[in-house]
Amino acid sequence: MYETRWATNEEITIMADPWYKMACELGEIDGIPKPDLKRFEEVKNLFVKESEL
Repeated sequence: MYETRWATNEEITIMADPWYKMACELGEIDGIPKPDLKRFEEVKNLFVKESEL
């Protein structure tokens, strides 16, 4: 059985890129704007902040 764990800060940085790509693709489908670089950094920082709790 697999054991779950929190992602490391390095892994969060890696995961942020696919999140951005997914958000862009879904934005096109839903007709909403793509996230800009500022939003990308905000979301990445949210993931990091949550992992430090």
